Amino acid sequence: MGDLLYYKNIMLTHHVNILSAIVDMGEKRAKKAMRDHLLETRNNYLLSIKKQ
Repeated sequence: MGDLLYYKNIMLTHHVNILSAIVDMGEKRAKKAMRDHLLETRNNYLLSIKKQ
């Protein structure tokens, strides 16, 4: 369980940092950055499922 909590905290910090940076952008850039981030997150999730 310790490793899971460790990786959960890493991912939460990662997403907070990304979302904070996106919020600080102008609206047009923020929309593109959020779209790109969601696509990348989805792709990484799908890859991790395939590896199981």
